[in-house]
Amino acid sequence: MLHSISPKKIQLSQIAVAVECPHQHVVDFLLSHGVSVYPVNPKAICDYRKSRKPSLSSSDEADAQLIANDLREHHQTLRVWHLEEPKLRQLNLLISDRDTVVTEKVRRQNQLRSALLDYFPQAVLAFCVYYHTPADSDRPWYHLCLGLDYGHASV
Repeated sequence: MLHSISPKKIQLSQIAVAVECPHQHVVDFLLSHGVSVYPVNPKAICDYRKSRKPSLSSSDEADAQLIANDLREHHQTLRVWHLEEPKLRQLNLLISDRDTVVTEKVRRQNQLRSALLDYFPQAVLAFCVYYHTPADSDRPWYHLCLGLDYGHASV
């Protein structure tokens, strides 16, 4: 996109982009190339849509047009995003990556627990009866036994 603009002698600093759902890599790229980026509150766009189109019909294309109109009409009152310090940007990316890894870990644990309970319920119950104690809370398999009613299990 930026390469198609450059030959036309348009200064990138003259371009303004409003984003409803900021993706850190895209925002960093635009900011590093001198493009002004404005974060837009989704609730504000919803209210703006209501004032423009009482029917409340929404689509990605219609919302993009509304966001562009909002930026054009109210850019003086919108807050422009500034490029973060490199260390802070790196920290935010690491935190985002960690959140993704934790979410994936929980998803995999839930899949494993579900599969084990579907195919080997007695083995899971037997395991939990003998090995599930508060002292084992730091063990990887501890969460497998949480929420199971294995108090009456006979093994």
